[in-house]
Amino acid sequence: MTAAESYGMLYRTRGGYWGHCLAEVYHPAPGRVVVVLTEQHGNDGPSITTAAADVWTLVEARHAPDPGVILVRIDHWDHATGPTWHLVALSRRADGTLHRPRWRRLSRAELAVLLA
Repeated sequence: MTAAESYGMLYRTRGGYWGHCLAEVYHPAPGRVVVVLTEQHGNDGPSITTAAADVWTLVEARHAPDPGVILVRIDHWDHATGPTWHLVALSRRADGTLHRPRWRRLSRAELAVLLA
């Protein structure tokens, strides 16, 4: 599946640090949005992993502001040993902010199912 939208994303953490990544947005089904964030080589700010709660808060506001939309969050890294993808889950505080990110590694087959 080809991304419906792909763009360079600049983000700022609550601590005031800037970072950047590549965002790819997929719409595999009505009411479902899959966003893949790719860590960029040369990002000298906080990584998408370190800044997960802040980055995914921005993504949610842009691509899934309606609480009825299911947002699937995926982190992607291109390592020297090969690419990896991780499904990202976050908890939500009473004030609505995201925190406590958790990751689960995805196989290529699992990624393909999520994007289909």
